[in-house]
Amino acid sequence: MSALKKYSILVLILIWTISASAQFIEEQIGQQKPTTKRLVLKTDPSLFLMGQLPISGEYRVSAELVLTNKNSVQLGASYVGKSLLLLLASQSDSANVDNFSLNGFRVQGSYKWYPFGDLKSAPNGFFVAPHISYTQILFRDKTAALKYRDTRVVYFNVAILAGYQFIVKDKFSIEVFHGIGLRRNQLINPVSGKHTNIHNDIDFTPLPGVLKLYFGANFGINL
Repeated sequence: MSALKKYSILVLILIWTISASAQFIEEQIGQQKPTTKRLVLKTDPSLFLMGQLPISGEYRVSAELVLTNKNSVQLGASYVGKSLLLLLASQSDSANVDNFSLNGFRVQGSYKWYPFGDLKSAPNGFFVAPHISYTQILFRDKTAALKYRDTRVVYFNVAILAGYQFIVKDKFSIEVFHGIGLRRNQLINPVSGKHTNIHNDIDFTPLPGVLKLYFGANFGINL
């Protein structure tokens, strides 16, 4: 078993332990469930310009469902393609962005715990969240020989996030977060099946290897 798999199992056990402990504590002090469903739809426009790959754009929609005054579940799905910057550059005759294609997806999920949450403003305030995501991207070089054209990029991440969500006028959401986690980034040759780890590349500084830092923001609307 690889070191990353061992770390991932340990992190998942830690996440489950924290979640179970939090749920037990809240059961003792009482939870408040909303009488109507509360859903927040959100996205991060900065990812349209640059996603996990520098030349990619991630077009994401996430949905956060309030379970109680202190708990929510957030799920996200993304289409990964060429970034808006590349699409704008394609309008220039000097740009060769049509020589390759980029298509993929990302799915992710978080269990968010708001230790100071109240039912009236939920999901508002400071939160802690175990997080997991999976990304798969197919890069195709249209100028290369047929068997060398395709490269598949796979990202798998687990992390612990902490952040703050502001609910503005009961309608709009602004969420900022940071965190640390583990990653497994690979290049896969669909012909040979060869897997190459790329999480030691310089692109992943300041934390080379399997460690990953998170900094992000989302903007949304309450439904």
